[in-house]
Amino acid sequence: MQYVRREGKGVLNCESGWGKVGGMVEIEDIVDAQSLGLWLGDRSPTVWKQISYRISMRNSPDYLNFASSQKEDFLEEILQVFRTDLTCQLVSFYEFAIGTVSLKRFENNSDVVEGNTAFANSIINRGDLEQLDAIQKDCRAILDGVPLDRIGLWHGELNEFVGLWGRTKWFLEREPNDWSFWIRWFDAALAGEPWNYKLLEQIALIPDNDWTQGPAHVNGMIAAIEAEFVANALPQADKMDVDPDTGLVEITPILTTEEAIVATSLKQVEFSYSVAKNSNCGLNFNSVACLYLEQAFENCRDDPNAIFQNYQIALDDILDGLKNGAYLDDAKLTALSAVLEKEIVNILANHPAVKKADRARIAHALSLAKSDVKLKIVEELEFAKAAVGLRLDAEMSLDSKLVAEEAESPAQAKAAQRLFGRIAQMYVTMKNASVAVVKKIDAATGYKFARIVMTLGKIVGWIASLFT
Repeated sequence: MQYVRREGKGVLNCESGWGKVGGMVEIEDIVDAQSLGLWLGDRSPTVWKQISYRISMRNSPDYLNFASSQKEDFLEEILQVFRTDLTCQLVSFYEFAIGTVSLKRFENNSDVVEGNTAFANSIINRGDLEQLDAIQKDCRAILDGVPLDRIGLWHGELNEFVGLWGRTKWFLEREPNDWSFWIRWFDAALAGEPWNYKLLEQIALIPDNDWTQGPAHVNGMIAAIEAEFVANALPQADKMDVDPDTGLVEITPILTTEEAIVATSLKQVEFSYSVAKNSNCGLNFNSVACLYLEQAFENCRDDPNAIFQNYQIALDDILDGLKNGAYLDDAKLTALSAVLEKEIVNILANHPAVKKADRARIAHALSLAKSDVKLKIVEELEFAKAAVGLRLDAEMSLDSKLVAEEAESPAQAKAAQRLFGRIAQMYVTMKNASVAVVKKIDAATGYKFARIVMTLGKIVGWIASLFT
C-alpha cells in the first residue's frame, strides 16, 4: 500500500507509541498531539491505533472531496483511501472483535499505519474545536470501557465533515461501477455500527495486483466475496445451474436421507484428512484440527450438530494456522480445508437437525432488516428475474411477495432466508459461468447478462449488510 495522505509532525509515532511520558493530563486539557500523548501514557498501542484510525476516518471525506476536484484519477484515489482506512480499521479493532492470530497479516502494513498516524498528527495539531471535541469524547469512552467501534465517528453530532461525506456518497451512488459496499461500510462507521470483521478481512486481503486494476475490478471482486458470504450464511437445499437448452438459471432439489448426508460427509472429510495428515503440512495428533476431526470420526457419528461444530473448529484452526505459519501451505491441506468448507455448507443446508439449530440465528438477523431494505431488494430483483427458469421464477415471486409484506412473521423469515440465499447463489453461478454459458444467458435474456449481474451484485450487498 503506497497511499500516505498528508505528513504531520508531533509526538505520535508508530514505533514508540504516543509518547510514553509522565505527567497527568485531564481529558478536557487535550488540545494537541502532545497533550493527547500525555493522556494516553502507557496505554496499549491498540488504543492509539484506534484513535488514529477514527481521526483519519472523520477527515477522509474532506480529502476525498479535495481529490475529486484536483485529480483526473480521483476514483482510483478514493479506492486507495478506502483501502487504507479499511486496513487500519482491521489493525485497530480486529484483535478485540475476533481474537485471532490472523491479525498479524495486517501488522505488516506498517507504512499504512504510520501514514494514518502522521495524518492524525496533522489534524490534532490544527486545534479545530470539533475535532478536539470528538477526540475527547473518544477518550471518555475509553475510560468508560465502551468499544470505540460501537460509537459513531462524531458521536452523533452533525458538522461540515458529515455533509462532505453526503456529497461524496451522492456522487458514488451515481457511478456506474458498484460502490455500494464502500458506502455501507463508511455509513456504518459514521453511525458506530460494527461490521463482520471476517468479511472485512477477506476484502482487505484482496491481492495487491488486483487493487491496481481500478475500482471496477476491485468492486466486482468485493461483490463476489459478499455473495459467497451470503451463500454460506443462507445455504439452500437445492442446486443451481444454467439450463443448457434455455440458457436460464434453474434449480434442482438435492434428494438424500439424513443418514446419507452424514455418512457421505464423514467419508469425504475422513479421506481428505488422512491424506493431509500424512503430508508435511504440520498437522499432527496434538493439532486442534486433528483433535476435533478425530472426535467427530470416533464419537460423533450419530450427532450431526456435533459433527458440524467440529468441522467449523477444525477449519478455523487450519485457516489460522496457514496465516500465522503454524501449518505449511501444502496442496493436501488446502484440499482438506476446501472439503471442510463444502461440507459445512452442505450439512447446514441439507440436514434438518442442523438447519433447525441455525434457523433461530438467521430468523433474528432477517427480522432486524428494515422494511425499506426488503422492498428495495424485491423491486430490483424483478429485473434480474429475466435470467431465471419457470420454477425458480415462480418460487422467487412467491417469496418476494411475502418478504415485501410489512407485517413480520416466521413465514416471512423463512421466505427471506430462501429468497436471499438463492439470490446469492444466482450471482455466484452467473459470475462464474464460462464464456459459452454467458453467451447462452445473454441470448436468453435479450443481451442483458452484464446488467443482470450488476443488479444482483448490488442486491447481494444489501443482503450482506443484514449479516454484518
